Amino acid sequence: MAWNGFGLISPIIAAFFAIPILLNVLGPEAFGILTLFLVLIGYTNIFEFGLGRSITHLLSSMPQATKEWQSRVCSSALVLGLAIGVLGGIAFWFGLSRLLFDWIQIPKALAPSAKEALAWLCLSIPLVVMGPILIGIMEANQKFKVINLVRSVTGVFLFLAPVIVSNYSTNLAAIITSMLIVRIFSVTILLFLVRCLLQIKIVPFLSHGHIAKKLLTFGGWLTLSAVIGPLLVYGDRFILSAYVGLAETTSYATPFEAVVRFLFVPAAIIGVMFPRMVGLITLNDSGVRTLYRETHLYVFLAIAPVTLVFLLMGETVLQFWLRIEDVTVMADIARVLAIALLINAMAHCPQALIQAHGKPSWTGTLHIIEAVVWMIYTPWIIAEYGATGAAYSWLVRVCISALSLYTLVHILTRQKK
Repeated sequence: MAWNGFGLISPIIAAFFAIPILLNVLGPEAFGILTLFLVLIGYTNIFEFGLGRSITHLLSSMPQATKEWQSRVCSSALVLGLAIGVLGGIAFWFGLSRLLFDWIQIPKALAPSAKEALAWLCLSIPLVVMGPILIGIMEANQKFKVINLVRSVTGVFLFLAPVIVSNYSTNLAAIITSMLIVRIFSVTILLFLVRCLLQIKIVPFLSHGHIAKKLLTFGGWLTLSAVIGPLLVYGDRFILSAYVGLAETTSYATPFEAVVRFLFVPAAIIGVMFPRMVGLITLNDSGVRTLYRETHLYVFLAIAPVTLVFLLMGETVLQFWLRIEDVTVMADIARVLAIALLINAMAHCPQALIQAHGKPSWTGTLHIIEAVVWMIYTPWIIAEYGATGAAYSWLVRVCISALSLYTLVHILTRQKK
């Protein structure tokens, strides 16, 4: 758990120093576009089709499996991810070109560099989507120290690289390309570690179609969550950009990055707990209930202080961080998001338990329902209340999600009795 903390804190510290520098160097409009691209870079993970969590589940449920069998599973997942990533890059280019340059109305002076950045983003997708798959393999083998060393270095350089590049060029394409290069190096290192540290070899794919089918069956529902989840988290930025402009998007995105980035904490805790949950459930061990309670405790102790700081000292923190005097609106947004952060972080626990029981269809269906409801009320709230409305929209969504997940866990545990 300590290594997970190290892997999480170092990128947050890097973001703390990097974001004010980039905001000052680029200006509100260019920084607003950069935050949209940050969303898109993260969203490329949808093309791994839930294979990362799926492979963790499969390998953890077979702890005595031979290296040959593990190699077959990992090979199938990686080749699938690579193939889907190629198709995803093509889909991203044709789909996002229209979104970014027709709907959001990027200023003409910034449009050429934004279009070039989008091209590099699409070309990198086949390699980038392999990252979660490789991490899933490492998690199933309990290599959390190595995972978090790589995650820490990658997280720091994802912010350090743009700052270094911005000293020489404010071209958005150069800045975003530097981040993508960091992602590619990260994937290369993870691939090397899987081969050398775990002694897992890449074997011919065609002879393992049944494994690919099993991975996609479990991962298919997770893909729905992977597609819809980031949309529910970040989609309000695109709606804000369309309704009220890039400048107000920055007013929302800046405190959002300060607060919601701490969701890496529950994600990392769940990364440790999930393989153990699967193992205990496979053995029908009642210890999974104790582990479930412990997971809640760890998440709460990690996130509650963050929420408290932003509730009590949000304005002071943002003034110190951004070196801006008037941060009243941003501080109000940060307080709302801090409450949502705690609720959303705790909801990671029931979601993990449901998926550990092999019920990804439950969380996938829930995300579909959430998306429909979110699309009904979010545009209206943002059109009416702007950036503050986006924060309250996010709070409403996480409350609905958390209540639904805990209800599903209650149903699941009653079925198991």
